[in-house]
Amino acid sequence: MSFPGKILNAIEGTEEQHDTVANKRYPYGTIMELADGRRYRYAHVHASYALPRGRPVLSSDDASEKGAFLGAVTLGSNTFTWTSVEAIAADQFADGYILMQGGFVKKVKSNTATSGAASSTIVIYGTHTDATWASGRYAWMIENPYANVISRGQVGATPGKVVGVSLLDATADYCCWIQTKGLCGVISSNSGLGNADAESQLVACGSAGDEVILAAAYGRQIIGHVAGYNVVNWDNENFIMADLCIE
Repeated sequence: MSFPGKILNAIEGTEEQHDTVANKRYPYGTIMELADGRRYRYAHVHASYALPRGRPVLSSDDASEKGAFLGAVTLGSNTFTWTSVEAIAADQFADGYILMQGGFVKKVKSNTATSGAASSTIVIYGTHTDATWASGRYAWMIENPYANVISRGQVGATPGKVVGVSLLDATADYCCWIQTKGLCGVISSNSGLGNADAESQLVACGSAGDEVILAAAYGRQIIGHVAGYNVVNWDNENFIMADLCIE
């Protein structure tokens, strides 16, 4: 599979940003940007939870981080071993990231499975560019933030940070684009909408469920501001126009 990273000047007429498909087309996190500045990220919906439209989309923290000690790492190598203390599925961290002592962050290409306290082989994109290391350096791996996204209201899932807004209802275990920047329809939980005072207010992820609020408060992630104060009601839910600034 190619690794485009960013699809520039995408043609809106293709409407690919509104596609949801069973098979992975691009690496998770790939950026698509339209000429008007709207930006999207390619994501995979959590296998256990469908994704409803118009909601904040979050990375899933379910078993998504692991720490362990590395074996010897050779200068110029792209492969090294990792002595895990927990089970790791094959390619669980593919397209994810590894942080090694010394501040080096590398993108993970693949990893082998381990059932517990055993060695797993990690392959990275590029090569190790520091000096050769003896074994025993600690490292930390995280899954790609766009690999198993959920909405905040999913019961039984542990939410991470907001990584985008869903554009459509997406089936569990499918792939889709989520919007991160520019004008976007977002469902708001505020009841006092529809007046000019709401325009330009900050839009934040609420403290519970899938709510989006027009206020800033400690501990709530700001995702944009209101671009228009009028409300469009659809299926008993209030959509507002928000100008996203998630990235």
